[in-house]
Amino acid sequence: MADLSAEHFRQLMAYVPTSVVVVAGVVEGRQKGLSVGTFVPVSLNPRS
Repeated sequence: MADLSAEHFRQLMAYVPTSVVVVAGVVEGRQKGLSVGTFVPVSLNPRS
């Protein structure tokens, strides 16, 4: 596997949209729902 620099990783992540999951159900006869972002890239060494 080739080495992946932090800068290249940032460039790649710029093209990845956030994936979203929609959770829905019925609670006490009322419809409920929420959306959950499931993918968030995090840098341990962010740009300043």
